[in-house]
Amino acid sequence: MNFYLTNLTAWWVQVAIVGGTGALLPTLFHLKAPRARLWYWRVLLMLCLALPLLQPWIKPFPIASDITFTMGQFRTAQAAQNADFSVSWTFIAFTIVVIGTVLRLLWLTTGLVRLRRYRRCAPMAQERTRTCVLRGSGPSRRPD
Repeated sequence: MNFYLTNLTAWWVQVAIVGGTGALLPTLFHLKAPRARLWYWRVLLMLCLALPLLQPWIKPFPIASDITFTMGQFRTAQAAQNADFSVSWTFIAFTIVVIGTVLRLLWLTTGLVRLRRYRRCAPMAQERTRTCVLRGSGPSRRPD
């Protein structure tokens, strides 16, 4: 298996473990304050992103071989073309991950564009409306 894919898989597993246990902790400790929850999730995200820096990556070792060869007169023969088309599993897995990442980023971008459009098209809140909503009696209340 490719060393980069091995390192990436190890990081994914670590993020899944840290994220899974981290998702349970706020409910376990009854963390209800929104600002505290926001900071908690930010710290957890930074921890997940810093995992590769905390643990060194596996580096390939040079492999010593007992193969020796001698140089002499030779001529090249045209190699037969392999008719079989083969793709490695690591390439397929990497391609699927990249496509999934791109699709997720497009989905998030679409959501952000929609939120921006909603925000721009929304009417400005009036002071009177804000105080009425806080009191519990809205200005557009209809009699039944």
